[in-house]
Amino acid sequence: MRNAVLLAFVCRIYILSSDPAGFSGVRPGVRTRIRLTARRSWEEDADELLGLTEKTKENPFDILRLSRDSEQALVRPAFRKLAAVLHPDVPGTGDAASFRKLLWAYRELSSPDWRRWARQRAPDASEVRLPGIDLEDLFQAPGAHRCLKCTFALIIGANMAPVDEEEAKMWQAVAFRGAVDKGDLEEVNEMLENGSNPNYKMPDGSNWTVLMLASNGGHEELVQKFTKGGKGVSDKDPQGFQAIMLAAIKGHANVCRSLLEKKADANACNEDGETPLMMAAAMGHQELVRLLLDAGADANCQDKNSMSALKKASRWGHVGCLKTLLAELPNLDLREMKHCLLFGKLYGHPEVVAEIQKVLEPPEEDIEEDAVDAGPELDDWEEMYRRRQAEKEKKEKKEQQTQTNLVKRILEGSYEEKGRNHGRPVFRKSLGQGESVAIYYWDEKDGADCDGWWIGAEVGGDMVFAFNINQASMLPPRSGWRFPLRGPVDHSLRIVPGPDGTVQIQFGDISS
Repeated sequence: MRNAVLLAFVCRIYILSSDPAGFSGVRPGVRTRIRLTARRSWEEDADELLGLTEKTKENPFDILRLSRDSEQALVRPAFRKLAAVLHPDVPGTGDAASFRKLLWAYRELSSPDWRRWARQRAPDASEVRLPGIDLEDLFQAPGAHRCLKCTFALIIGANMAPVDEEEAKMWQAVAFRGAVDKGDLEEVNEMLENGSNPNYKMPDGSNWTVLMLASNGGHEELVQKFTKGGKGVSDKDPQGFQAIMLAAIKGHANVCRSLLEKKADANACNEDGETPLMMAAAMGHQELVRLLLDAGADANCQDKNSMSALKKASRWGHVGCLKTLLAELPNLDLREMKHCLLFGKLYGHPEVVAEIQKVLEPPEEDIEEDAVDAGPELDDWEEMYRRRQAEKEKKEKKEQQTQTNLVKRILEGSYEEKGRNHGRPVFRKSLGQGESVAIYYWDEKDGADCDGWWIGAEVGGDMVFAFNINQASMLPPRSGWRFPLRGPVDHSLRIVPGPDGTVQIQFGDISS
């Protein structure tokens, strides 16, 4: 099965190159075919294609973050853990160059002579080149085979542990999703003809469908291809996002239009209650706002945070979207208008303020004589908001002070010398049940910012309470402690000598 999958992907690779220097001795624009035949070993094919040599630049143990004495059984778990982060299909963290390097390291440490790398350094896979070909130009060339990265994975995986049928399907799906993400219609069609399954459920937590990937990338032709018969338009990821929402966030109006023609719901909500209209308004896509309104999107709808499309446009200062929405809402809610005005003032959007004030303060001749009382004046409403904010800040400050006083009570008391760290004594105070607090010195091996005396739950631990930058003192400094850790120096915290070689932490008065 493994050989069949490899042959299906690798036996013929077509590359269209418009770079005269792309292939030595080949005319520009000529379609060049690389044939990998069964007469040669997979090892030789992989080495020649990647241009690998014995020059030592980087070690596969280091790439997989393994120590040189690691067992081979740890190679595969280390690879899978890093691949879940570095694969090009992973949004935000995916990186093609790092993933190629990762695959190369996996291959080397899966080979029979893997132990040789414990004594040698490996070549930097990010700089490998095809003979006579610039590898990066190859990936970026117009019309280049977009599945080439996955082809590399399959080639250099030939000497790894055998690939079962399910894993082969996964790699096939990875390549297919990569082609969709890049919008390569030709490659997508070719892979579908070769048996790729567009509905394959990825086992690595990638929950977007291929339609979502195409919508997010703005690839209208692929969106039309994947929505034939209206299928898939209402599919959701675990957070409730649909394809039309992803297109709305990115501002892909043509994609949204295609999805709406396939009966996508203009009022679909994610788990936070957000609609495509809210997302388009928050991102400032005025054309999309108009399109969604014409498709029946509800401009009065609010999410779980009581935010409407109108409020989101005001919060982020998108005046064009704001005007479009105001024109669509003949019966405006005065309270919502005041919220929008406050957003404009708080976040520095004067154009939003001016637009809302036109609604709140129309010319006198436009005011009907029998208009009902609209509620408290705007200045009164803003004063109420400021008062509530002040009360909230006061409450938070009180809670923080209570927590600080609790920590002070824990730290106060006598500490006995219990061992040494970085050449200086460590003092500990037992809190019972196996818990303790330590006063210790930490040198600059982790950086100059760490050099000094610390008070924490354990020596070198993550939970620390106070820090003193006095690096010269051989005993805990008497004063100059920064407490809380990210606060200023607390002059009430003092460490004084106690009886029998102990030290004591003392604070000034602690309010209850």
